Amino acid sequence: MGNMNKRTHDLVYPLLAQRLGESCMMCRKDLFALKELGFKSELCIDHIDNNNGNNSLNNLQFLCKSCNTKKNWARDNHIEPNLRSVPLEIAISRTMKKNVFNYVVGEMEKPEVNNRLLVVDLLDDLSSKYDNSQQANKNYLKAMCSKKHGLFTFEDMNGDLYLVPKNDEELKNVIV
Repeated sequence: MGNMNKRTHDLVYPLLAQRLGESCMMCRKDLFALKELGFKSELCIDHIDNNNGNNSLNNLQFLCKSCNTKKNWARDNHIEPNLRSVPLEIAISRTMKKNVFNYVVGEMEKPEVNNRLLVVDLLDDLSSKYDNSQQANKNYLKAMCSKKHGLFTFEDMNGDLYLVPKNDEELKNVIV
């Protein structure tokens, strides 16, 4: 919203929605598509010329939060928004998260583990295999167990924590 106060925002938003429709001008996703992808179904009012004092309707557009961030990050770093590259740490983390997920799935498929991995041993194995910290591996496992997107859950058995696949009912909620 920049320097636009709430009152001005609330006046301008419906006018823009009527004129432009409620979709991001960069990625073209509408509110429904954003929600379906797991993002907030909100659009930011963006100043096209980056002058927050110029609230002319011709200078305003809707951007989703992701595109608004890309546009402003690019502007601040003097590059085109679509050429923005992912910081190295994030790229490494995303790759490592995929590696950890693939490793866990591979281990789960072994008949001797019976769809149950002892978390303490799993953390040690992951740290040894990928040279990650224990905390990083805990974070990856937590992401794999998230209520919204995770395919696994933690189960406490006799004081030991295990990683197990979600049951069919829980998986239905993830897939839907």
